[in-house]
Amino acid sequence: ASLPEWQRKFEIDVHLKRFDIALKHLASAPSPTSTSEEHETRCIQFIQEHSLWDSAVKLWPLAPLNQLLDKNASAPEQPLWRTLHRLFAEHLASKDPQLAAEIFFLLSDTDACLRALVASHSWHQTLEFAHAFLDPSNVDAWVQQVIRALEATKAKPAPLSSASLAARFLIDYSSDVDEAIAQLVSHGHWIESMRLARQHDRLDLLETHVEPALSTALTTSRDDLPKRVERYQRYLKRLRILRERKSRGMPPGAMVDDEEGAGGGPVNAFDARSATSAASGVSGFSWVSLSSVGSSSFMPESYSSNLVASEAACRWQ
Repeated sequence: ASLPEWQRKFEIDVHLKRFDIALKHLASAPSPTSTSEEHETRCIQFIQEHSLWDSAVKLWPLAPLNQLLDKNASAPEQPLWRTLHRLFAEHLASKDPQLAAEIFFLLSDTDACLRALVASHSWHQTLEFAHAFLDPSNVDAWVQQVIRALEATKAKPAPLSSASLAARFLIDYSSDVDEAIAQLVSHGHWIESMRLARQHDRLDLLETHVEPALSTALTTSRDDLPKRVERYQRYLKRLRILRERKSRGMPPGAMVDDEEGAGGGPVNAFDARSATSAASGVSGFSWVSLSSVGSSSFMPESYSSNLVASEAACRWQ
């Protein structure tokens, strides 16, 4: 038996690798072809196999907006467009989560929409959407999910902006001042945690949250300081020697004299790089500029952070 015209054209265009045109022939097949379910499966597999999403969403567009948002509207006779757009949104989830969220919203898939909004780092939009469309008992779970996502996107300690945002979400959407202060304290934002505790008249949190964490942080910083200073001085001394020898035009493999304090041994370009990189990797230090070696302004920024912690302790007392 001869093939239907749409199928003959489809087979020809597939053979010629004109897949987008072949999809049009597949879409033009009369309904039903064999069974509607079989035809839908064939269309979906063909679209996925050849990544024809752009063509597919044009051939099977979303229903009119008023129909999508009308909860009392009857289901469409052919739900293929709904299946395709859901798959398209899932395809976009890692590439364009914001657009994926919009499609999920139009398909009335609230949870998928919220997951996509979290993936797009649209924190405020996620919680506003959850607050507007979810039962209040379910909002807290999404607040916690946003907090976890915020923490995952930032290295510890998180900058004040991220930690403060997390605290604000906990207070605005969960009314959880305790956890908000705990978030700030866990990232070492002492002043902001004290300000927030006083703002919400929760001075008890200064004793239960801020004081113990601040005391531990100060003790740890004080205990680590001699080791940090020792490493800083050792690398600084070595860097001065390397620069001095470079200024004299000495070869990279020149020996370092014992009287110069390096203990002897060859010094080359690799040593210079390793010394510099190792020094910059010392925990708690931030190197301002290698050109300022030997100057009074060449100081680890951790000193200033220790002063802030000390000031916070004084304010608390």
